[in-house]
Amino acid sequence: MHPLVFQDDARESIARMKEAGCDLFVFGLQTANPGISKKINRSPEEAQALEKIIRLAHGAGIMTAVDFILGFPGETRNTINENIDFALSASPYLVNFHPLRLEPGSQLARDYEDRCSSFSQEELLGLCRTANRRFYFNVKNLLKIACFLLKNNPLALLRMRKLSALLRHYAK
Repeated sequence: MHPLVFQDDARESIARMKEAGCDLFVFGLQTANPGISKKINRSPEEAQALEKIIRLAHGAGIMTAVDFILGFPGETRNTINENIDFALSASPYLVNFHPLRLEPGSQLARDYEDRCSSFSQEELLGLCRTANRRFYFNVKNLLKIACFLLKNNPLALLRMRKLSALLRHYAK
């Protein structure tokens, strides 16, 4: 879902979605950096709007997930850390950090040919692993996920072997 999908009636829209059975919002933020947002033709206000939506969704009992892409034009280690810091402060339940992949025929591929980032694909994969680790190995986030599961799906905790496998994967 795009972060700006909700307009002035966000609280009411979220309440109606919850009543209809929605229990998860997945947002494609891509980046929390306003400068990079502009370079990829996205609104620089998306991150700020998303923080509000995350709070409202959590208040309504809806889980949230945010997807980020690392490696856009102008990306630096500082902007990557800005994305991680945003994820930690906005506090969605789940995040995913993905490396940018240029798709043939896309506008980015036409604009930047083979490479639009100063990072190699291997470096981006490593940076994504690090970003995911920083988020998921944060005690506050682990407790928040566990509490949500206990409240909304206690049987999920019986499947903790899958979670421990995921944690071992990110610990590598």
